[in-house]
Amino acid sequence: MPSSHFSLRRHTPSKPKVCKTPPKPPPLIPPPPPPPWPPPKLKITFTIKDPNRTISRTFTIQKQSNKSPYDYYGYSTEGRAFANAQITDLNGTARLNPYETSYYDDYGYYDFYNGSLTDTPKTFFDIKISVWGWHTPPQATCEATYTYSPSELI
Repeated sequence: MPSSHFSLRRHTPSKPKVCKTPPKPPPLIPPPPPPPWPPPKLKITFTIKDPNRTISRTFTIQKQSNKSPYDYYGYSTEGRAFANAQITDLNGTARLNPYETSYYDDYGYYDFYNGSLTDTPKTFFDIKISVWGWHTPPQATCEATYTYSPSELI
């Protein structure tokens, strides 16, 4: 009878190889470039409250000058709302001066001047202003938010 020779050796897995050189660090991702300065435009959102009603508007104000202080102004698309602000370059920072925010319609006229000056780094910002040097009517309040964000660059 023919004989078959089978080997019944047990298979043992080999030991994993150990890498003697340290792995390469992942490539460094450079930080994103700083946003353009001065901002080409700002978004303003304001809410005016008086005892009888609340009015809110959001629109964009455009840069109008090419040297510091940079003037910004604009109207809402439906009209009746206006804003004017300045940004002044300082050493390493900038100062936002919300000069005027106004709204009018058949029921009244609201005007807010000389909002509180606010220093900001020369990057994206979101600044709320609720203190105004002068406003009319006296019983009205206004909270305005000035925003410079990546969406304002589009």
